[in-house]
Amino acid sequence: AEAEALFRKVMALEPRSSLAYLSLGDIYAHVGSVALAVPLFDTAIALDPREPLALLHRARAHRALKDLPRAIEDYRRLLRLVPSDPEASRELAELLGQAPGP
Repeated sequence: AEAEALFRKVMALEPRSSLAYLSLGDIYAHVGSVALAVPLFDTAIALDPREPLALLHRARAHRALKDLPRAIEDYRRLLRLVPSDPEASRELAELLGQAPGP
């Protein structure tokens, strides 16, 4: 609760801080409130579209919510930014094995 209040304060003082939105999203995801984390990750990405960590965490959130098409889209977008990202590569490969084919 204290961390959430702190990041909300940062967000109020620095509304363009993608890191504040990413961090609060991480807190929500960590405590199992993944559906609440996604809009925060969305905002972090809107503020900084080239932030790989926000894309990775949103991909994981979509995966946890069983939204495989969006998770795959985020992993692919991340890999266009950072082609050598081993976590994204591995997680995308795992997802492609699970995702329903066309």
